[in-house]
Amino acid sequence: GMCEADIRSSLERLLVDSPEWLDLRGHKFVCLGAGSEMGATRTLLSLGATVLAVELPGNKKAWDSLQGFARSSPGVLEAPVRDGRVGADVVEDLPEVAAWICENAGQASQRLVVGCFLYLDGANFVRVATA
Repeated sequence: GMCEADIRSSLERLLVDSPEWLDLRGHKFVCLGAGSEMGATRTLLSLGATVLAVELPGNKKAWDSLQGFARSSPGVLEAPVRDGRVGADVVEDLPEVAAWICENAGQASQRLVVGCFLYLDGANFVRVATA
């Protein structure tokens, strides 16, 4: 992204003075559309977060990439598995996806951040956005 030089300088100074702000160990995030290029999955994993990742089960390229990245990061990648296949379809399997997230969210007192990085072309985008 872009910003004014003084904003960048202030953020750099802030992060140098408070590196613990970039340590996300012990924090859980849900990434719907986890394989999205615009998503936060890889950044969160690189900062040590636990990511509950939801991506289409047939997207082998995305899953292989995510799993490889997670293995080399300090973060933890968790994903739904059904019938031996990793992944879930938010549009077709919404109740199951919601139940899986609730089961893996941790304690009720723990904050859970949900990021939606889903996209489909045309009218299908309305379906995925409302799911």
